[in-house]
Amino acid sequence: MKLSCTEIKKYIEKMPKAHPGITEWIYRYCAERGYMIYDREHRTAVCTICGKQITAEGSMHHNEEGKCPKCGSGVLYKAAGRGRKNLREVFRILECSHKGKTVWICCWEVILDYANFGRPEIRSSLADVFVINEKEEHHFKKEYSWPPGDWQWNESSSMKVPYAKGGCIYGYSNPLENIYVYRENLEPVFTKSCMKYLWDPEFVNSLNAYQLVNYMSMGMKWQGVELLHKAGFRQLTMQRINGEYGSGCCYWAGATLQKVLRLPMHDVRYARDKDVGFQQLKTFQSIPE
Repeated sequence: MKLSCTEIKKYIEKMPKAHPGITEWIYRYCAERGYMIYDREHRTAVCTICGKQITAEGSMHHNEEGKCPKCGSGVLYKAAGRGRKNLREVFRILECSHKGKTVWICCWEVILDYANFGRPEIRSSLADVFVINEKEEHHFKKEYSWPPGDWQWNESSSMKVPYAKGGCIYGYSNPLENIYVYRENLEPVFTKSCMKYLWDPEFVNSLNAYQLVNYMSMGMKWQGVELLHKAGFRQLTMQRINGEYGSGCCYWAGATLQKVLRLPMHDVRYARDKDVGFQQLKTFQSIPE
């Protein structure tokens, strides 16, 4: 049974606090570009990337390129007092955390507002919350309702990160399609939770936000995802994570590779050497023993 909006709010109150390093990470790695905002009258300048304050030099000119002497980042000079009220960036971030064995995945909509002198103001709004453990999984989604014409929490039946609406149908590109994954604490999130057997640093760090949530959800739900990944069936694993057509050729609840692939062991080894995908696997399965 799905939870009500009131029940979801109480549920979300239990989620872990944001990682202490995430604010600095947003400034340094999520901002599309850096600015050096300078005030000639007070002879001060601030880099929006590192936040360090320096003396404003006469070589700084509005909308010209330069480099921060403190952090070495490329910056665009912006004069204080020149209009920046419309200068802002919009994107989403995905942060994972754990509380005991339960994993919490939070998707935030973020605005970087450069209107004021100094580092940009960070404004964020929680848009999606995923909760996964060995017994249950939930996707809580903030949606606009009409009536009463306000934002409220609903529970989605899908464990996928929503794609932002945009493109040719809507006539624009939606900046919220861009999602940055906070990876600094992914190892303890996996190894100290119910997902310890899914941890593979090289593989996990290669996944984007959409793929990462799919991998975590499917890996907990279907043992076949873990088995195929650990056995080196990268193409099958990625096709399942990406939701490609043809996944029915595998028995994802299987407890052995033979059961998952529906193949005898000698064919399992050959299929692994060929790194087969869904279509090739179907061909293998159709060959009489």
